[in-house]
Amino acid sequence: MNPMTAFYVSDLDGTLLNGEGELSAPSRQILTDLLEKGLPFTVASARSVVSIREVLGNLPLSLPIIEFNGAFISDLKTGRHQVVNRIDPPIVEDVLKTVLDHGLLPFVSAFDGERDQVYYTRSLNAGMDVYLKDRRDNNDPRLQEVPTWEKAVAQNVVCFNVIAQADRLDPLEKDIRKKHGSRIETHCYEDIYAKGWYWLTIHDHRATKDQGIQVLQERHGLKDRELVVFGDQVNDVRMFKLAHRGIAVENATPELKKLAHRVIGSHHKDSVARFIEEDWKKLSPWRDAGFTLRKAVLEDIPILEELIGESARGLGLPDYSPEQVEAALGTAWGVDTELIQDGTFFAAESAGKIIACGGWSRRKTLFGADGQAGRQSESLDPARDSVRIRAFFVHPGWARRGIGKALLEKCELEAKAWGFQSAELVATLPGQRLYRAFGYVGEKRVTYPLKDGLTIDFIPMRKEKL
Repeated sequence: MNPMTAFYVSDLDGTLLNGEGELSAPSRQILTDLLEKGLPFTVASARSVVSIREVLGNLPLSLPIIEFNGAFISDLKTGRHQVVNRIDPPIVEDVLKTVLDHGLLPFVSAFDGERDQVYYTRSLNAGMDVYLKDRRDNNDPRLQEVPTWEKAVAQNVVCFNVIAQADRLDPLEKDIRKKHGSRIETHCYEDIYAKGWYWLTIHDHRATKDQGIQVLQERHGLKDRELVVFGDQVNDVRMFKLAHRGIAVENATPELKKLAHRVIGSHHKDSVARFIEEDWKKLSPWRDAGFTLRKAVLEDIPILEELIGESARGLGLPDYSPEQVEAALGTAWGVDTELIQDGTFFAAESAGKIIACGGWSRRKTLFGADGQAGRQSESLDPARDSVRIRAFFVHPGWARRGIGKALLEKCELEAKAWGFQSAELVATLPGQRLYRAFGYVGEKRVTYPLKDGLTIDFIPMRKEKL
């Protein structure tokens, strides 16, 4: 998991959209600017792609959207479905019969192989009227009034939406869940645009936001990124449980707030867009600084060894003598291949050239290259042990330009995501200044023996809370 390149997913109604069901001008501008800079962002909504396109317009999303709570994964611009999770036909027929037996009528959303359709026979209440008016006002081409349900159930049905008051929907939901259990997914929540009226949605068991997100992670190479999600309702619970960070808006349900890592302002205040803007800036302070970070690979080792030598010789003086620097290279200072193999060592690049490196370790070794004696490759226990911060070296020509800060923030965030709560390191005398600025403490020097009778001083340092 790579928290320095987070993947953001937001619900729409009650979360990203304002109280009028619109993406405000400030939110649109913020997201447009960030998306054009490469922000990995998409939406997961109970809405259809048609309805999502109405509110998002030309927002430059490069990732597919998750619509109908995960019934479809679709391209926003073309509307083409990449994944269709239909309800099994026998379940479709039984759910329809159960809804009718309860004296209610559904809106049935289906895909006929070419187009999306929303079928209904008539309206029973004011809540259904609100929905119909909204669809008609937006000239929704999916809306189809039919005399019977025969045409609807013959297609790929992805969702039943039953609109009524809560006391009518509760027994219906219990009845459907009793009959079909884990084969279906249901959600019941109040329509935020028509208070007092509730929606009961029924989908296939595969149609959930969290499962949709996992498909996107797999298909678009996002599995190693920190997952940050935003929501307000019960249909967001499962994606909150999946996420590394779940962010609830102030108007969210109490259940969702309990699951949240953080509660931000309400959806009326552009809170989601503003949070993403600040979070993206914190995670990527180096994005506009002329360098990028990536995982180091074994093929980088010769270049990394050269960089470490240049860094030590150029920045080690006057804290160390030239003789100490040369004696430390290859033992106390150098590449630890295990960090690269573990995927926890990073290279900073500018114009294709490696200009700095640094990493973190879940192994016991505190410092040193492959050639150091007394290495300890045993794994640390995040619940008990401190993560190791390892091998930070910056080319002298790039010193004091924020690279060490970016590397340290990256390492700490990744380590925290692995469950580590504290960190330890062995600082060089010039390096201690960076670590103190980030809350590491330690004053006592330790002396490490080098070849030819030389020694070198380091400072063990610790940070109690990442």
